[in-house]
Amino acid sequence: MFKDVYPSLEENREHIAAIVEGEEIRFNETLKEARPVFEEMISLEKGVLRGEDIFKLVDTYGMPLEVIQDMCDDRGVSARMEEFEGFMEKRKEQSRKGSDISCDFIFKPDSFKDAPRPSFSQELPLKASLAFMVKGGVRTDVMGEGDCGEVVTSPSSALFYPESGGQTGDKGTISSKGAKMLVVNTILADGRKIHQVTVESGSFSKGDEVCLDLDTSKKSRTAMNHTATHLLQAALRGVLGQNVRQSGSLVDHRRLRFDFTNLKKLSHRQIVEVERLVNGWVEDGIGVCIEEKDIVSAKEEGALSFFGEKYSDVVRVVKVGEKSMELCGGTHVENTRDIRLFKIVAESSVASGIRRIEAVTGDEAEEWIKRKLSEMLRELEGKREFISAEDPEEAISEARNIVDGRKAVSGAVIERLDEYIFPALAEIREKAEKEIKKAEKSRENDVFSEIRTKVEDAASDPRAIKNVKVVSGIFPAADMTLLRKAVTCAEKIARDAVVILAGGTGDKAYIACSVPQVLAGRGFSAREIVSRAAGEIEGSGGGKETFAQAGGKRPEGLSDALESAFKFIEMKQEG
Repeated sequence: MFKDVYPSLEENREHIAAIVEGEEIRFNETLKEARPVFEEMISLEKGVLRGEDIFKLVDTYGMPLEVIQDMCDDRGVSARMEEFEGFMEKRKEQSRKGSDISCDFIFKPDSFKDAPRPSFSQELPLKASLAFMVKGGVRTDVMGEGDCGEVVTSPSSALFYPESGGQTGDKGTISSKGAKMLVVNTILADGRKIHQVTVESGSFSKGDEVCLDLDTSKKSRTAMNHTATHLLQAALRGVLGQNVRQSGSLVDHRRLRFDFTNLKKLSHRQIVEVERLVNGWVEDGIGVCIEEKDIVSAKEEGALSFFGEKYSDVVRVVKVGEKSMELCGGTHVENTRDIRLFKIVAESSVASGIRRIEAVTGDEAEEWIKRKLSEMLRELEGKREFISAEDPEEAISEARNIVDGRKAVSGAVIERLDEYIFPALAEIREKAEKEIKKAEKSRENDVFSEIRTKVEDAASDPRAIKNVKVVSGIFPAADMTLLRKAVTCAEKIARDAVVILAGGTGDKAYIACSVPQVLAGRGFSAREIVSRAAGEIEGSGGGKETFAQAGGKRPEGLSDALESAFKFIEMKQEG
């Protein structure tokens, strides 16, 4: 019924149907995985679903909040939503702290309704005055060190590209005697070119004479990434099919991010092929032609447009030889050779039927490759004793040559990295990790064999605390996994005894305790015993009546911890 209004619905019928079906399958899988967890949570808390548990269901298992609330209503369970909101707020705060953005720029157009519309100048550096200043969304006449805000200069620079179409605005500096601002972005709003700034040093006042300068290095690197984005889309359409369409993008001086329609994750082979195509076109040195055309002619000639974008009757067409033609208002290189290198660094899903590729170009690509190889080589160096002589030394040697600069990075080298060096290094690492696990398992078996002998001896002759038999022991090399296994061994020999074993590795201390069902029925609780003992190791624990465990950070307190447990067992019988 909507196909006349939205013809793309009919054109993409099969794609849309596949997305809906995929969503249904994923939703059912989420419920299947999360429902048992939900049931366990409400069974432990008896009629209450804690905020922490709601957060875990949403954040870890991807369970929709509405479904959780419906399931609680069906079972008469009280969902503690206020607690959940608290956990959500903590997560948001952590995200904000983890951001590398020092200022929260929230552009408010109304703040500039009284701002002038200065003329534009082609000069660079540009001598100008501060005509208008905004801080925190409010007009101001002064900005000091550490302040963030927006400014308009008079005249304005025609050479600063404003944020548009997924490309970030140009960056640079605004300086005066003893003071400096960093221009972190440029915006065009209602005919005004507005610079988002942070004051690095000194202070500025409205009317100050300043010098506005453009960061040409960042501008050229942004242009490299934007042209590479066009080549990426052309390569994706060549590898995956002409149904690939852009769904969003972000281009700045460090990287490019490209969202596109595709139902499946790209295979390693497909990613390698896309990189091979783009780097081939880069090395071919194809000229980039930019011209203005009427939109009808541009689309008839095959220019790609971004769905949802509004275009005027006359559009800017960016053509890269015969490889790519798109409607675009961004900045670009003059020749693909200027891009130098192209490397995909991530491929992921952002929504149903939408994939995302992140990539770097030029020096950023070379630095990423060298950093990645350095990390892998450093990791292998730490596993050297577990690397077999049969492993391919050639891959390690080639990686070192690239990192040390003895081998220049090129498109062919990137293909070699993807097809041989990266996989070979990963395989060497995996084999070494398997050998490490085997060695650890062998050590663990040796340690447990010694522990088991001592535990079996103790279980054969348990100590008596009044009328309760107790099997105990401290094993310095045991972690919690080994202690649990040792408890099981003791239980098989001394079936009617309390078992309380302790161990520690490094600066960690562990306690494990079991209470037979017959004693649990008389009021003895492994949870209570562990709770009393845990204080001596500066730790805490929990569990059930018949088994509990604790962890702490004071191994030297283990002897005192066992004594506290013994006294509690004795006191329990006196009470």
